[in-house]
Amino acid sequence: MKNVKRIILLLVVALLLPLTATPAMADDGSGALGYVPKDTMMVVAIDFETLSKTDIFKDFMAAVMSDSEAKKNLDMLKEATGFDPEKDIKSIVLAVPPDVEKSENFLMIVKGKFDEKKFVAFAEKEAKDGWKAQEHQGVTWYEIENEGGLAFVGDYVIVGTKGSLKAAVDTHKGKADSVKKNKSVNALVKAVDTKNDIWMAISLPDSIRKEMGKQNPMAGDITDAHASLDFGSGMKVRISLGASTADTAGQLVELAKAALAGAGSDPQVKALGLDAAINNLKISASGSNVKVELDLSKDEFNKIKETLQALIGGSMR
Repeated sequence: MKNVKRIILLLVVALLLPLTATPAMADDGSGALGYVPKDTMMVVAIDFETLSKTDIFKDFMAAVMSDSEAKKNLDMLKEATGFDPEKDIKSIVLAVPPDVEKSENFLMIVKGKFDEKKFVAFAEKEAKDGWKAQEHQGVTWYEIENEGGLAFVGDYVIVGTKGSLKAAVDTHKGKADSVKKNKSVNALVKAVDTKNDIWMAISLPDSIRKEMGKQNPMAGDITDAHASLDFGSGMKVRISLGASTADTAGQLVELAKAALAGAGSDPQVKALGLDAAINNLKISASGSNVKVELDLSKDEFNKIKETLQALIGGSMR
């Protein structure tokens, strides 16, 4: 178990540590959707080729790399596999099914450059009996601790639970429909700005809305959402919430505006440098949709970032 956890940790660390990007076309994650099964409620995409050029990402990674254990693990993986996260990651897509609370299924689809033979040799050495080669639809995948696994398919590495991994292979092979055939999720993907550093789309199933409604009836009226986040010139946030009725959307906007008004008059908010975010935040209703927009300049965003860094003891430096 210890060796298996170690190999999983090393692989995940490697997949999440691109420090800079090589000149190339940005990847918005849309290609990876061909591996995502139709029965999916949420998709999150991260464009590392653009995100890794931003100051906030570099600050965060500097903090991660200042950890001697993380650096040691990455260096060991680089030496064993030739995998260089500074050059070899393009995008990551995360996908979650509607029954995630019960099934615990998930998918992580990473686009990049990988030497499968070296990765497998490294994993077999570290995981020992917890690593087993399997085959599904003519695709070799590697089972980890009888619970999850990964597969190398073209430019992608697919990581997930066994059920979700097989479903991704079926989808890729055309044996099952992809999320592109999911009308509600696909409509949200088309509505969101996929050119931003991070974007997401989620269509909430009735079961989850019912649970949300137990906490707050208005929350139970939220049907879907799509959002994007970009750090190219400061910070740009775009969020759209779908509600079951225009009345709910209007109530949500009024509640949000009241909360913002209260925060804007709080001297502590101004002292923390958060007044720019409060003043620039725009919330409006359009039919049954709630729109949220926030644009911060580099100076405004840096001021907030510096305040947050100071509050958490500089852990992002």
